[in-house]
Amino acid sequence: MREKIQVWKDGTRVLIRSKYSETYDLVVELWHTTDENAWLITPDMPITDFDKGRQIHLGPDDFPASFFGEYGTLSGNHASCFAVQLMIFDHGMSEKDLGAIFTDEYGNEFCLMHIIDSDFLIIHPVASGTLREPGFVRYNGGKLFYNGRLLSVIGSSNLQLYPSNRFNVYCFLADGKTPLADRELTECTYLDHVMEYDVVSPVALVEMMKNNPGKKHFPGFSNRRKMVMPEDMTGTGSELYKALPALISYKVTMRHEASGACVIYRNVTTKQELTWLEALDVMYIWSGECCEMPVQEFYIPGIKPVTLTAADGRTCEMDFAGVARFDTGFPADCNLTQDDCTDPALQPRRFIRFAGDKAARQLGVAIGYSHCHGLTASPLWSSIRPELYHFFVSWKMYPRVYHVDHPPVNWSVDTVAYRQYFHPADPELTSVYYHHEYDDLIVWIDCHKTLKNKTVSLPQEVAGCRMQIVEKTASFVIAENAAPQSCQLSFDVNGSSGYAILRFSCQK
Repeated sequence: MREKIQVWKDGTRVLIRSKYSETYDLVVELWHTTDENAWLITPDMPITDFDKGRQIHLGPDDFPASFFGEYGTLSGNHASCFAVQLMIFDHGMSEKDLGAIFTDEYGNEFCLMHIIDSDFLIIHPVASGTLREPGFVRYNGGKLFYNGRLLSVIGSSNLQLYPSNRFNVYCFLADGKTPLADRELTECTYLDHVMEYDVVSPVALVEMMKNNPGKKHFPGFSNRRKMVMPEDMTGTGSELYKALPALISYKVTMRHEASGACVIYRNVTTKQELTWLEALDVMYIWSGECCEMPVQEFYIPGIKPVTLTAADGRTCEMDFAGVARFDTGFPADCNLTQDDCTDPALQPRRFIRFAGDKAARQLGVAIGYSHCHGLTASPLWSSIRPELYHFFVSWKMYPRVYHVDHPPVNWSVDTVAYRQYFHPADPELTSVYYHHEYDDLIVWIDCHKTLKNKTVSLPQEVAGCRMQIVEKTASFVIAENAAPQSCQLSFDVNGSSGYAILRFSCQK
């Protein structure tokens, strides 16, 4: 029997509650379309008092973007990065000027997309190349002309031109089928957060304004993060926008279940040729109480000791496979690559952080990619994953999943990723966590000490299931009588460390 969760919806805010430890329940808060926070509350507190608890995660930007070749970073919470905000005091422009073309001293064209106020405008370069390589030229702050008149540009700054994402489906389904009712506590096995959306071509957005000047077009552009939702496209004026071509289309189901786990099923399909496409299909902001605790650690199995480089040139030696002390004191800005793997055939799919104090680890967060399903279960995966992980000064977790050169029209791929919380309660074990991928329960057990006859308790649902060893180190020895009829697993760990990844499937 699978563990249940509680769910509460209030307008655009959704709360998901499950057990975290003997002391706390975990509430994952979904808000602002794609943002996610996490809170710890005591079991006696109502779910609606979540914000009176401990905020262990503050996630205003956990929705992963991709890198679209010449188009830059798009999807996720991103939009075209080629837009520019101009400061022109008392510019005197109004709606009749929208779609107007400005030119710089070299003849490059920029389209007026939005009038912020009497002093600020937003422009975007007009494509000068092909659809695959649009040739967007960045405005360099030089002379700018409109109808032969020199504009008095006081200053300029780069920004993103929102909106970029056009949602066709956006809903929450209890157990994958029942829409959530507002302000009604729902108990279910899992909650599906379903999103199907297009990344609209920036070339097409600019052409829409340029070819239909003198009026404000749906959906209206902004320098503030915005996405177009299905209900936004039901009114008049949206027909032209709805017909604009997409660069790429996504079908995403983010399945939330017990233990603060979110398993992300993603399909991506290209709608036009691109020079290249690089993705990270899961990410995590290290923000909230987790980054304020005095001891922070990072565990990446399957990685050699590495030298990290900071933006200022400093270096630092780290042994992540052995669990490294790693906090915001060192602003790393570099990549892990295939060369950093101990065995490229067993390249790391998961990245785990801990927070606590000198006495004990209190919080655990794991993000990664499936060993069993989708692209990352394929032995050919390593051939399109030159970079494994990007360390960045913002302290976000950026695990790369693929880099594909020249994907054609209708190139498509499926991935399964996850992010989840766990309580590192057993001092003899580094981590124990689990979640479902489709109908299978996947269990991870990690240890960094010698153990004999160690026993861990597994979820009740594994009773009567088939157990498959997906991957393990030679040092992790599972007892011969380990068939999980009793929901207990016994094992030894020889040497200084070991891990096992187990897959439990219902008997057929």
